[in-house]
Amino acid sequence: RFSVPRPSITAVAATLFADRFLGSVPLKIHPVMCVGKLISRLLDLIPKECFQESNAAQGFAAGMILCISTLTIALGTAWLILTLPEAMLFAFSWVQGGSGDPPTCPLCKSNEYSGRIKCI
Repeated sequence: RFSVPRPSITAVAATLFADRFLGSVPLKIHPVMCVGKLISRLLDLIPKECFQESNAAQGFAAGMILCISTLTIALGTAWLILTLPEAMLFAFSWVQGGSGDPPTCPLCKSNEYSGRIKCI
């Protein structure tokens, strides 16, 4: 049976504190702004004739290609950002003559990795 864990009061308090005193991310690197810029650049690549009423099928196809391209690039970038640190730790361990075992965390010296760094 699936159950959603309740957030702890500490996590909620830390989130409210961070939001109040640290503020939000600068607009230049905000994910919504980045995806908006990506969509604008992809739209520039599509000929304007595709979006005329006489070319409804081309407009639909161009819109679907735009949607799939945007999702692929945005989700691929997010995946890379989330998995790159662990891949870099693994590569560093391997370059130093490691056996290919999961790398140990430099902070807690554990090797309990399962797709995410658990000790931080």
